[in-house]
Amino acid sequence: MTISELKQLKESEDKVEFKEAKSQYAYNSSRKSVLGYTVAFANEKGGYLVFGLEDAHPHTVCGSKAYEGREGQLEQNVYRDTGVRIETEVLFEGINRVLVIKIPSRPVGKPLYFNDVPLMRVGDGLDRMSKKCISPSFKNKNQTFLLKYAKESALSIWMKLPSKDERKLCP
Repeated sequence: MTISELKQLKESEDKVEFKEAKSQYAYNSSRKSVLGYTVAFANEKGGYLVFGLEDAHPHTVCGSKAYEGREGQLEQNVYRDTGVRIETEVLFEGINRVLVIKIPSRPVGKPLYFNDVPLMRVGDGLDRMSKKCISPSFKNKNQTFLLKYAKESALSIWMKLPSKDERKLCP
């Protein structure tokens, strides 16, 4: 993704959150932290957390030193703490650095939690997922299990069917 593309994105429509984070950004001290946004985006099929662009649309590059030189460590820490494998990308406009964190979707059937709370983005905030939003997660898991079981059962039955030659021998 380029800085020009990022500037055109809208938070509410494009699953992206922009933070100036000129010097640093909290890792896990509150919901509005790297881990909080990772959990919320992962629970909502993924998204982007971008440091170094102003929040107002169209976004202006202001530059960020957040996690500068520690992008790999950030990826490792998030994976260790959430099981989510984020990807980081550093872009520049002149001397202004922009850090893009790509957050994938959570595993099927497994909502993620930040401080024992399943989070989702609601407007400008990170709020508790409703039971209605969590329920489809478990249905997905059960459906995946049932589909796998059905495929294995069908394969098992098919394997036990007599071959064409064997059917000729039987009346």
